[in-house]
Amino acid sequence: MNLRQNLFSMRWSTSILAVALILAGGVLASGQEDVIYRFKNPDDGTNPDGGLISDSAGNLYGTTCGGGPGGYKGAGTVFELAQQGGEWTKTSIEAFSGGAGHCPEGNLIFDQAGNLYGVTADGGTGCGDIGCGTAYELTRQGSAWTYTLIYAFQGGTTDGQTPAGGLVFDKAGNLYGTSVWGGDPTCQDGCGTGFQLTPSQGGNWTETVIHFFGRGHDGAKPDASLIVDDKGNLFGTTQLGGTTGNGTVFKLDAPATQGGVWTEHVLYNLKGMPDGSAPHGALIFDQAGNLDGATISGGSFYGGTVFQLTRGQDGGWTENVLHSFCSQSKCADGADPVGGLIFDKAGDLYGTTSAGFGTVFELAPPTTQGGAWTETVLYDFTSGKDGWGPLAGLTRGKFGVLYGTTANGGNEGKNCTFNVGCGTVFKIKP
Repeated sequence: MNLRQNLFSMRWSTSILAVALILAGGVLASGQEDVIYRFKNPDDGTNPDGGLISDSAGNLYGTTCGGGPGGYKGAGTVFELAQQGGEWTKTSIEAFSGGAGHCPEGNLIFDQAGNLYGVTADGGTGCGDIGCGTAYELTRQGSAWTYTLIYAFQGGTTDGQTPAGGLVFDKAGNLYGTSVWGGDPTCQDGCGTGFQLTPSQGGNWTETVIHFFGRGHDGAKPDASLIVDDKGNLFGTTQLGGTTGNGTVFKLDAPATQGGVWTEHVLYNLKGMPDGSAPHGALIFDQAGNLDGATISGGSFYGGTVFQLTRGQDGGWTENVLHSFCSQSKCADGADPVGGLIFDKAGDLYGTTSAGFGTVFELAPPTTQGGAWTETVLYDFTSGKDGWGPLAGLTRGKFGVLYGTTANGGNEGKNCTFNVGCGTVFKIKP
C-alpha cells in the first residue's frame, strides 16, 4: 500500500461518525461541482491521488496510483483529459509496470518543450521486488508519448527511497525533489532525502543527494514537492522531526558554485497545538513573499491547519495560523488538508480536505490588517457519483474554474477495490 493510500485508510474508520453528522447538519456548500471524468474500472486506472496540471490549450494531465492494463495488477497510469464540444475525453499516456515504476504520485511538471516529468513512489530496479521508486520523462511526438526512465532510486544509507512528492525545475533545467525514506539510518528505513537530477548529453540524468534528513532538529520524512525561488534556493516541509517532532518548514540554500554543498536551515518548527503538525502538501509563495502551507493534524481543534510564515527584517520567520480545521462532529469545515494550496488574483486560498468524504474550501484574507481569514466550504463530497477522498490540491483553469481529483468514488463502487469506486476528476466553479 502506498504512502497516501495508507494515510487515507487510517482516517476512514475514525471519520464515519463525523461524516454522518456533517451531512445531517453541515455548512451549506457554496460551489457547484461537476465530475468531468469517472474512472470506470481497474483497467482504466484507479486512485488518482495526485494533482492535475494544465497546458496552454486547457487540457488536463494527471496520474492514477493503480490500475491500467492488467487491472488490479496494474502499476498506475498517466492520463490526459481534453475537452471537445463541452465533453471531456480521456487518453492514457502511459501505463506503468514494476520495472518502470509503480504508483505515480505527486503533480506532473512540464518542461519548456512540453514534455512531462514525474515520480513513482515504488517500482524500479532498487530495493528488490518492491522497488525504491523512480523519476521519469514522457516525451511528446505528435499524438504519441515516449516513456524514459530518468533514475531508479536505490535506497539504503546513500540514496533516497519513495519519492512521493512531485518534481520542480530550476532555471538551469535541473530537477529537484524529496524522498520520504532512505538516507540517515537513525530513522527506520531512513529519514528521507532532498535530491537533484542533472541532465547531461545523450539524454542521461545524474542524481545527487543534496541533503540527508535526520531525526534531529532538521526534520524527517519529507513528503511534499519542493518550491524554488528566483535565486535557486529550495523550500519544503517534513512530516516529522524538528524540536517537537511535529515537522518542520525548511530552506535549502543553493551552493555558490556548481557542485558545491547545499545548506539546510529550519525556518520553523511546528508545535502541534495550536499551529499544526505533519505538513504534507507543497508550500506556496504569496505576492508578498510569505510562505503558505497546510498541516494534516494539530491546530486548535485537532483537524489540521493552514499557516503562513512571514519573513522579518532580521531574516527570521514568524508563523501565523490562518485557519484551524475541526475534526470533531460538531464542525463541518473539513479536516486533514493533505494536498497543497493555490491562490487566486484576489489573494484567496483554495484547497481540499480529506477526512470523511472530503471538502473543497476557500480562505479569504481579512479586510483589515490583523483580522481573521474567513473559510467557506465550496463543496462537501457525498461518496456517491461525485467522488470522495481528495488527496491532492487544486489547479485553476479559465474563468476561475477549479479542477481536482478524488482518490475514490464516482463509479458507485463497481469493479473497484473494496467497492469504493475508482476515483474521479472534478471541476468546481466558486
